Amino acid sequence: MNEWLKTGFLIGLGAASAGKEKVEKILSDLSNNGSAAADETKALLKTLGDKGKKSTDNLNQQLHQGISDSLHELGFATHEELAQLQHQIAALESEFKQLKAVVSQKENEEK
Repeated sequence: MNEWLKTGFLIGLGAASAGKEKVEKILSDLSNNGSAAADETKALLKTLGDKGKKSTDNLNQQLHQGISDSLHELGFATHEELAQLQHQIAALESEFKQLKAVVSQKENEEK
């Protein structure tokens, strides 16, 4: 599954890169022909770049959530769940030591 995710991610990057190059070429041609001012071209490139970043961020968030949901469905524990269990284990160990000391003390008193 890891290889599949990696391949999908690389395909997406390649498509985005190719799309960006095509847009830059079109905008460069328009600017050179006088059909669009350089400022308009830069503004459009910035807008497209911002939209691309927003789409990438959204995709990353969805991917992260999907992976997290899948791991949860498979029964994997989260960092928070592990920390909670470790805290409970430490509390139980402390309680066990106290009980053991009480039992030991009572045994010594009975002798």
